[in-house]
Amino acid sequence: DICGPSTAATQSIAATLADELSTQVSIPDLFASAGGPWPEDTPAVPGSDEYESWRAAVTEADELLSAAVDAARAEVGPGGVVGLVGFCFGAGRVMDLVSG
Repeated sequence: DICGPSTAATQSIAATLADELSTQVSIPDLFASAGGPWPEDTPAVPGSDEYESWRAAVTEADELLSAAVDAARAEVGPGGVVGLVGFCFGAGRVMDLVSG
């Protein structure tokens, strides 16, 4: 979600996954390079100067997600399972990562 890992919706989904799957959930912040996530109270309008400027500054998302997955794989060890879920902006990053 472009509004970052701290929104109520993202936290609720993470808590539900953790509870339902009896697992640990990690939510990496993919927007550090942009100075933080998109403001939750500001509509994101693709094509607008404000949004496109922010989006262009999101330069490290793939590397941050890849590092989070590597850390999770190291934690679960050989034979362990790591699952990925992405919404909005994160969905594209997840698809890129799993497609190689």
